[in-house]
Amino acid sequence: MNEQRDLEHVQELPVENVLELLNTSLDGLSQQEAARRLKIYGANKLSQEHKLNVLKLFLSQFSSALVWLLIAAAVISFFLKESMDATAIIIILLLNAVLGFFQEFKAEKSLEALKKLSAPKALVLRSGKEMLIDAELLVPGDVILLQEGSKVPADARIVKAEFLKVMESILTGESVPVVKKPGVCKKQSVSEQFNMLFAGTDVVSGNAVAVVVRTGMNTEIGKIAKLVTSVERVETPLQKKLEVLSKQLGLLVILISIGIFLVNFALKTGSLINSFLVAVSLAVAAVPEGLPAVVTIALSIGMRRMAKRKALVKKLLSVETLGSATVICSDKTGTLTKNEMTVKKVFCNSKTIDVSGVGYAVNGSFTEKPDDLLLNIGVLCNNADLNHVSNNKVEVFGDPTEIALLISAEKAGLNVHDLRLKYKKVFEIPFSSERKMMTTLHFKDEKTLIVATKGAPEVVLNHCSKYLHNNKQQALTHAKKQEFLAKNNEFASHALRVLAFAFKELRFKNNKAVQEFIARLKQNPDKETLNNLEQGLTFIGLQAMIDPPRPEAVKAISLCQKAGIKVVMITGDHLSTAKAVAEQLGIKGRAVHADQLKHLNLEQEVENIAVYARVNPDHKLQIVQALQKHGHIVAMTGDGVNDAPALKKADIGVAVGSGTDVAKEASDVVLLDDNFATIVSAVEQGRTIFDNIKKFVAYLLFANFGEVLLLLFTTILLFAEHVKALPLTALQILWINLVTDSFPALALGVDPKSQNVMNRPPRKPSEHILSKDLQVLTVFNGLLLAVAATVLFFVTSKYFSLQEARTLTVTLVVLIEAAYVQSVRELYNQKLFSNKWVVLSVIGVVLLQVIAVHTALRKIFKFTVLTFQQWVYVLIIAIIVYYVSLIVSKFLSKLYEPHKH
Repeated sequence: MNEQRDLEHVQELPVENVLELLNTSLDGLSQQEAARRLKIYGANKLSQEHKLNVLKLFLSQFSSALVWLLIAAAVISFFLKESMDATAIIIILLLNAVLGFFQEFKAEKSLEALKKLSAPKALVLRSGKEMLIDAELLVPGDVILLQEGSKVPADARIVKAEFLKVMESILTGESVPVVKKPGVCKKQSVSEQFNMLFAGTDVVSGNAVAVVVRTGMNTEIGKIAKLVTSVERVETPLQKKLEVLSKQLGLLVILISIGIFLVNFALKTGSLINSFLVAVSLAVAAVPEGLPAVVTIALSIGMRRMAKRKALVKKLLSVETLGSATVICSDKTGTLTKNEMTVKKVFCNSKTIDVSGVGYAVNGSFTEKPDDLLLNIGVLCNNADLNHVSNNKVEVFGDPTEIALLISAEKAGLNVHDLRLKYKKVFEIPFSSERKMMTTLHFKDEKTLIVATKGAPEVVLNHCSKYLHNNKQQALTHAKKQEFLAKNNEFASHALRVLAFAFKELRFKNNKAVQEFIARLKQNPDKETLNNLEQGLTFIGLQAMIDPPRPEAVKAISLCQKAGIKVVMITGDHLSTAKAVAEQLGIKGRAVHADQLKHLNLEQEVENIAVYARVNPDHKLQIVQALQKHGHIVAMTGDGVNDAPALKKADIGVAVGSGTDVAKEASDVVLLDDNFATIVSAVEQGRTIFDNIKKFVAYLLFANFGEVLLLLFTTILLFAEHVKALPLTALQILWINLVTDSFPALALGVDPKSQNVMNRPPRKPSEHILSKDLQVLTVFNGLLLAVAATVLFFVTSKYFSLQEARTLTVTLVVLIEAAYVQSVRELYNQKLFSNKWVVLSVIGVVLLQVIAVHTALRKIFKFTVLTFQQWVYVLIIAIIVYYVSLIVSKFLSKLYEPHKH
C-alpha cells in the first residue's frame, strides 16, 4: 500500500518516467505480474459501507413492544410456577425469531449477490492484448483503454487522448465536463490536473489510453470514502403501504385483545396472568408485523429470477415498478433488431449494386464491381477490426455497423489491414448522436492527407460541394443532391440502414507543414478548424445494410399489446427505415421525424405516436416527460452517455449490457443480452411478484382475521355464559401462528406466473394492496373460519373435556388455514400442483399438527390424543369450509374479473 503513496505527484512527471516508476510499458503488465501486484496492493475497491451484522439482525427480531410484553408475561408466569407454559412460549418466540432472522438474512445475501453481479468492468491491456476484466482486479501499472461512456475505474495518468472530456462532478462538484490531455502538470488541485483521470468519474466524449497509478482506498474517491457503485436498498412504496396496513390492523387487534382480556378478567374464567397471556399472544400472532420483511424476500427472489433471465435489476423498487409499466420506449438497433448488420446494397456512379452473403462471413459477392474508394472510406473511417480465422470466417471486434463495412470491403477483395497500413490514421472526430457523422484523417503520402467521412446521408450531403462519378469530381447541384436523397429514401423504405461516404484531400507544401497541422489538431482543436475539416467534401456513394428484427421481439410486442402496454420505437435511423422496421415488428401508430418535434405539441400528440426517427438523446427526455404527464409509467432504454438524463427521468431506466458505464449507472435495470423480449419478461416477472405479494398478504389476513374473530365470538359466548372458557390458550395461539404463517406465506411468494398475467392492463401504482375481490374474500374466509371453529368449540365443549375441545378447535383452525393457501391461488386460476413448495408447506403444516397432537409435545401445548373418529369429523368440516371458500373464490374471480379490469 505504501508504494501507492509514492505516486502522489505523478502528474508532475513525464509519461516515460511514470511508466518507469511503475515498472510497466504501453503493452501493459503480464497476467502473472498483475496477479503478483494484486496480492501486494489488494483489490481495487472501496471499503464496504455496510456489512451484514448477524447478531444485530437476530436481535432485531425482538424489536416489537408486543413481543417484549409477551416475554415479560412469560417470565411472570415462570415465577408463578407455570413454568411449562412460560418455557414453551419463550421457545416458540425464539423459533419465530430464528425464522424471521433466516428470511431477512436470505434477503440481505440476495442483495449482496446482486451487487457482485453488477460489478464494473475495465478494458485493459495485458501483454499487449485487450482484455475485459472486473475493475476490482486492476493494479498500479495496468494500461487501461477508455472511450465515451466509460467510467474511470482507478486513478490513472493519461498516455494518449483524443477529444477527451471527463465529468468530475463526483469529486469537484463542477457540472461542466473537463478537457483532459497528455502532458506534464504542476498543479496540485484535483480539479486542475488535466493529465490525470480519477476513479468514479465519467468519460463524456473522446477516448484515451492511461496507466493506472492508484487503486482502491488510495484513489481520490477512496480518500473521501464515498461508495459510488452500490446496489441501493430503499424501502419501496409497497413496503410503506404494508407498514401502514400492519399498524392499522395492529391497532384494531390490540383493542380487541384488550376487550377480550377485560371480559376474561371480569368473568374470572382464568387467572389474571393467563388472561393477560391470551390477550398479548393474540396481539403478537394477529399483528402482521413481518409483512414488509416477507415482501423484501419476494422482491429479492424476483430480482434473482430476473437476473437468470438476463435482466439485472439494481433496486428492489424497480421490481415493483416494472409490473406497473404502461409504456416501453425502446431503441431499435440491437434491442428490437439483432444488431447483426449486413451490407445488401451499394450505390455509386449512379448505379445500385446488390451484395450477397449473410452475417459476418466474407464469402459474398457484388453483382457489379463497386467503386473501390467507396469501400476504402468505409474501412478507413472505422474503428472496428477483424481477424481471419479461416478462408471465409473472420473474428470480429467493434460496432456491428462498422463491422458490416469491413466485411463489405473484404467481399470486394480488399484487405482491411493492408489498407490501414497504407493510409495510417492520424486524427479522428468521433461519431455522436447529435452530429450523426464521423470523420478521420489519414496519410496518403508525405504531403497529402485524406479526410474520410461517413454518416447519415442528409447530414453528409450538407457537408459536400461535389460528388464523384466514374472517378471524376463534379459540382453537387440541388437536383443531384435530391437524386441521392431519393435513393436513400428508397433503400430506407425497405428497412435498410443507409450510410453516406465522402472524402477530400488536403495538400501541403512539405511534410513539415503536414506534421505541424496534425500537431495543432491534436493539441488544441478549435471548432472552426474542425468545421473546416468537414466542409467541401466530395460525396462518393451509399452503403445500405439490413438489421433483421429479432423474432422474439415480434412475439414480445404482441404480448405487450395484449397486456395493455404501449411499445414505442426510438431510432436514429431514417424515417422510412423506422416505418418499415416498425411494420415488420407489429408496432402500430404514427411515425414522426425528430425535426417535426420542434413544431409539434408533443404533450398533446404523444399518445398517438409510436415511432420516432432521427432522434437524439435530448428528444428521449422530452418523450418521457410528455408520457409521464399523461400518467404513464414509462420504461426507457438507452446505451449512451447522453441517454443518462432520460434513463434517470423514466420510471424504469433500462440500460443495455453493451452500453456505456454511465448509462448503466443511471439505469434501474441492465439488459445483459440487449434484447427487447427480456424487458417484457421482466415486466411479466414484476407482475407475477406483485400477484404473489397480494396472495400471501391476503392469506395472512385470512388466517389472522379468523383467529381474532374466533376469540371475539367465543368471548361474546363467554359473556352470555354459553361457554366456560376461551377456545385457545396463549401457547396454542402462538403455535398456530408458528406453523401456519411462515412456510405457506413463503411458498406463495415463489408461485409461478398465472396463465393470464399478461392478458390484463397494468395495475395503477395507487391501487390498494388488496383488490376488491381479495378484500371480500378476506372478510368471508375470516368469518367462515371463525364460525366453523366457534361452532365446533361450542358443541364439543358440551360433550368433551375442555382440553379435548381445544385440541379439536386448534386442529380445525390449522387445517382450514392450510387449505386457505390454495383458496387464494384459485383467484389466479392456479392448480394445486403447479407449485411444489405450496404442496410441501401444506403437508408440513398438517404433519406438524399431527406430531403436536400424537407425541409428547401434546403435554406442552395441553393437547389430547385425537381418535380416528375425531380426525374424520375435523377433516370433514375442514373440507366443507375449503370447498365453500373455493366456490366463493371462483365466483369472485368472475364477478370482479381481477385479471381484466
